[in-house]
Amino acid sequence: MFALDAKTIQRIAPVVRRVLIVDPNPAAARLLMDLLKGFGSREIVVEGDEARVLDLAREMEPGLICTERAGPKLDGEALVRRIRRSSPVSYTHLTLPTICSV
Repeated sequence: MFALDAKTIQRIAPVVRRVLIVDPNPAAARLLMDLLKGFGSREIVVEGDEARVLDLAREMEPGLICTERAGPKLDGEALVRRIRRSSPVSYTHLTLPTICSV
């Protein structure tokens, strides 16, 4: 997939070591999980239920949270705002990857 040099992997290692993926689509979550494993992720948790994400994030303290922007039963933008307001996980890096099919 992607080839990262050792210097880049060393720089991102603390962030990608523990990752929470929030996506109700198992295929998309699996694709992202495989990509992150290639970047050196060691602990990846996938959650499709938005209601459980804040508790799970507090429990596992991820360095990165990837959430779908929108989907059935998921509003990624609102979730990001809730995470940013939550003091225990407000420092976490967040990304909203979106896959579009044409």
